[in-house]
Amino acid sequence: MNFKTEVEQSTDYSQDHKHQTSTLNPTAKTVKKHCSICGLDKSLEDFYINPKGGYRSGCKKCLSKKASLHQRSKIKTKADREKARLKSIEIYYQRRAAGLSFKRPKEKEREYSINYRTRYPEKAKAKSASKKFSAPVEGVEKLFWSFRSEHHGDFFWIKREFRLKFIKLLSYEQKAMLFRRIDNKALLTTKQKFVDYMNENLKNEIDFKFYSSVPGNQFLFNKN
Repeated sequence: MNFKTEVEQSTDYSQDHKHQTSTLNPTAKTVKKHCSICGLDKSLEDFYINPKGGYRSGCKKCLSKKASLHQRSKIKTKADREKARLKSIEIYYQRRAAGLSFKRPKEKEREYSINYRTRYPEKAKAKSASKKFSAPVEGVEKLFWSFRSEHHGDFFWIKREFRLKFIKLLSYEQKAMLFRRIDNKALLTTKQKFVDYMNENLKNEIDFKFYSSVPGNQFLFNKN
């Protein structure tokens, strides 16, 4: 039988931890904590540890959603979105340099996938249509220049290191389902314009080359 006991305060804990109740199950020997946001009793593993002692009053999932909503509330203009995009790229490279993992838990990955398909349905459809294509060589990834339905199956194969460098120079225009240059904000309305912009910025990279997925229209570039 479950019973509730008031958590004894042996130290001067923060306000987040005060007056919280824990549910002790004598059979399972697990302690649960009440989330002040969603109102559910969850395992202590679902709460962040408070540096001042004890645990945060809200669970990890609720605090994550709260932080996400707060961040979105600060993004009101295109300039704000671009600033947030560049900041996320900066964090990505910092974590990568530090050797930190980017792998999400299965539940988090599923939630991210659903949110992504909801926010960018055109990208999800284009990526789904590209699954039937096989890479021409090893070590290359897909780089899309357009997400319009008439261009499904028309994309590039490029090494990951070059793709990561190049996407930092692009800004996505969802209404047009195309990319813009970040230097002059010009919309890359054709595949050739996309190729020219790519060559312009990556042609001096060692062993730089890319392939088109469309047969007979390779747009292959190799400075050697």
